[in-house]
This record gives sequence, C-alpha cells and structure tokens, in this order.
Amino acid sequence: MAAFRKRNNKWQAQIRIKGQAPRTKSFITKRDAESWARKVEAELEASAVRIDPRALERSTVCDLLERYRKEVTVAKRGAASENTRLDGFLRQALANKPRSRVTPQVLDLSRFDAACLMNIPAFVRNKSHRSAF
Repeated sequence: MAAFRKRNNKWQAQIRIKGQAPRTKSFITKRDAESWARKVEAELEASAVRIDPRALERSTVCDLLERYRKEVTVAKRGAASENTRLDGFLRQALANKPRSRVTPQVLDLSRFDAACLMNIPAFVRNKSHRSAF
C-alpha cells in the first residue's frame, strides 16, 4: 500500500510491504507520485510468489528434508555427519506433518532437542557437557 505526503513543496510516495525494504521516491506533482506507486505496486504484485495450498497439504517436512539432502548436503564437506543428523530429524513425528501444518509453535526446537537427548545414554550427555566448559 502506498502512502503520500507533501514535503518541502514535493510529493513523496512511499510503498511499504511486509518483509521488504520500503521504497520511497519524491515527485513534483501528486499525480506523478500516484502513477509511480501504481506501477511499482503492479510490478511487485506480478513478481510475488504464489503458493498453492493444496501443494502444501500434499508434501511433508520429510519431503523437504530429503530434497535438502539430495541438493544441498551432497555438496558439503561434512555430508556424512549431516546425513546422520537428517536421519535423526526424519525419525521425529514432525517429519510426517504436512507443510501446511508446520507453525512456529510446532517448530519449538527446545522440545525437539529434549526429545533427542532422551534417546542418548546419560553417560554420553554428561561427558559432552563436561567438555563444554
């Protein structure tokens, strides 16, 4: 949405969109400012990413992690250890959730870490914490 204001005998148009830097430009006439704002808003609307809600229902977090493994992890030096970590993620209940159901509350990583630590023997947890200090 564009906002217009008069500053120093000029018209300033400002377009603010969530997640993007505001765009501002000054003009001599308000008509020029309005036409610029319409043009920029149309360009931004045309370039916006459209998400199909049905596609979010069909794919799961597991699908995303597998794609990440195939496309990103293979190029890393630590691919073997990252694959082990990804296997741990894939065993969690979160992996079977549809992407549309994943929210910040679901992604509470502190609970995920606690669940992972429950599967590790106590002597390993204690040893790793002793060496951290």
